[in-house]
Amino acid sequence: MRSIRAISFITACVTIVVHGADIGSFWQLTDIHYDANYSQDHGSSCHYESGGAADNRHGEFGDYNCDAPWMLVVSAINAMKLLQPNPDFIIWTGDSAPHVPDGQLNPLKVFALVQNVTSKLLEIFTDVPVFPVLGNHDVWPANQLPPQPGGYYDNILHSAGWESMLHDDAMETFGKGGYYSVMTPSGQRLLGLNTNLYNNRDELSTNLTDPALQFMWLEQQLGLAQSRGEKVYIIGHIPPGVLARGSHAHWFSEDFNEHFLQILQTYHQCIVATIFGHEHTDSFRIVYDKNVSRPLNVGSGSRCLANVASQSQTSNGWALYDPPRKSISKRTRCVLLTGLDVLSGMLQGWSCPQTDNLLTISDAAIPMFLAPAVTPWKPLIADEIPNNPAIRLYHYDRATGDILNYDQYYLNLSAANIGGRANWQLEYKATEAYDINNISAKNLELEVKGFFPSSSETFHQYYKYNKVSYSGKFDCDATCRQGHICAITNISYAAYDTCMKDLKKMGWKDSHFPAAMMHLYADEIQDHYRGKKPSSGMPVYIYVVIGGVIILVSVMLLVTTLLCFRRRTMAGYFSQPQYMPINA
Repeated sequence: MRSIRAISFITACVTIVVHGADIGSFWQLTDIHYDANYSQDHGSSCHYESGGAADNRHGEFGDYNCDAPWMLVVSAINAMKLLQPNPDFIIWTGDSAPHVPDGQLNPLKVFALVQNVTSKLLEIFTDVPVFPVLGNHDVWPANQLPPQPGGYYDNILHSAGWESMLHDDAMETFGKGGYYSVMTPSGQRLLGLNTNLYNNRDELSTNLTDPALQFMWLEQQLGLAQSRGEKVYIIGHIPPGVLARGSHAHWFSEDFNEHFLQILQTYHQCIVATIFGHEHTDSFRIVYDKNVSRPLNVGSGSRCLANVASQSQTSNGWALYDPPRKSISKRTRCVLLTGLDVLSGMLQGWSCPQTDNLLTISDAAIPMFLAPAVTPWKPLIADEIPNNPAIRLYHYDRATGDILNYDQYYLNLSAANIGGRANWQLEYKATEAYDINNISAKNLELEVKGFFPSSSETFHQYYKYNKVSYSGKFDCDATCRQGHICAITNISYAAYDTCMKDLKKMGWKDSHFPAAMMHLYADEIQDHYRGKKPSSGMPVYIYVVIGGVIILVSVMLLVTTLLCFRRRTMAGYFSQPQYMPINA
C-alpha cells in the first residue's frame, strides 16, 4: 500500500497549473466482467476451460483464465480512490456481467450484477459524477440489445441503479436506446453511446439502417455542439474499426462502421476524443479528416503539391511519413499515398492538373483511445493471451477539453495472488513512454511512424503494454506488426484490407520491414509495381564526395602549375652574371 500512497500523494492535487493551463483528470473503468460465482476451487468457477493442473487453486484476486471475482472489482475501485480521490468525473465504458453461456444468467441476474458495481462506485466516489455506457454483456441474452425504446433500457435505469448517475434529460434519451448527452463539470459535452446496436452479433439490429435512431440523434447533437462552439467527448463500449490482434476481426457491421466513421469525419472539428473499451487491450486508433486534405510541400523552391484527394480512385489520401524530396520531383505521374505510405493506384494513368507529382496528406483529426480491462480473462481467440487488470487516469485541459496525457495503472495478478495483497502500480505515462508532448491525434500518428523498423523499441513498448505487461514471451512477427499498424490507421474495413495487401506487396517480411520503402523514388516505385528491378541511382552523398574530390584535385593542379611557373622564372633570374646562385 505504500507505493499506492506515494503515487496518490503526487496525483491528489486535481488542479495543476502548467504554462497557465488548468489541468483536470478523469478515470476510465471498463470491462469488469464480475463473476459472482468465482471460487478458488480449481475448475469450479471458470465457465470455459481453465487450462491448469487439477491440484492448482485460483488466486483470491482472480485467474488469467477467469473473469473478475468481487475482491478484484473492489480492489480496482479502491485503487482509483487512493490514486486520485478527486477526479472531475468517471467514465464507465461497460460490461459488468461475466463471459458465461446465456443459460447461466437471466435478465434479473444481469441487472443485479450491474447494480452491484454501480453501488460500489457510488459508495467509494460519493460526490464524483459517473457517466456509464452499456456493454454487450450488460444484457440478456448477451449481445442482443433492442433497437426499440423502453423495456430493457428502463430496467437498467431503475433496477441497475443508473438513475442515480444520470439527470432527467439524459434518462429520457437513454430510455430511447441507451444513449444520452451531458455536460462535464468543466463544460465539455459528453455523448454516451450505445454502440452495441452496431454489433454484428446483435440480431435485433439486422437489416436496420439506424437502430434506435441513434445515428440521427448523434448528428443532431454534434451539429448543435459545433454551432455552439462546444467541445465533445464521445464514449462507448464497442469501438469501430478492426481488432489489431486479430485477422480482420471486427465488431460493427460494415455499413454501420462506415456510417459511424463518416459522422466522426464530418464533425471532427468539435470532437476532442473518442473513448472505448470492449477489446480488453491497450491500444488506440486515429480518425483522419478525409474531407480536407492538405498538399504536402516538398521544400523551398518546389511548388506546393495540388490536392488530389477529391479524385475517386481512392478513399484514402493521407501519408504518415514525409517522403524524400526526390521522390516527387522529375516525374509527371500522380503519386498518392494511402494509409501508412502504402502506395496504390500508381499505374492507373491518372491525369494530373500540373506537371509535378501529386501527394496529399490528410490530417490526423481525432484520437480514439481503447483502454484495457479490469478482468484478466483470456479471450476465446486462437493464439490470444490474457491481460493484467487495468484502470486508466486521463489528464485534460479544462478550458479546451484537450486530453493531454494518461496514466495507465495495473495490477500484477500473479504477484497479488502470491503476496496476498493488491499492489496497483503505474505501468506507464503515455507521453513519457512514447516520447511525445501530448496524446493528440497528430502525436499518436508520430508514434506509429516509429513502429516500422523490426528493431523498433517504440513498437516493442506498445506491444508489451497492449496486454498490460502480461508476463511471458509472445513474439509479434511481421504480419502481427502489420495488423497493429493497419488497424490503428485504417478504421474503414476496405482501407484496412488495402493497407494489409499493399504492405505485403511492398515486401513486408519478418527479416525485412519496409522502412526502406519510405525512401523509394517515384520511378523506382513504379518499376516495383511493374516487377522491374529498381534503378541503381547513387545516394546524394556519393555525388558530394565525388564533387569534393574533383575540386580538390583541380586546386592541387592549379597550385602545382603556379609553383612550376615561378620556379622557371626565378631560375632564369638567378642565372644572370651579377648573381651567384646558392650552392653553385
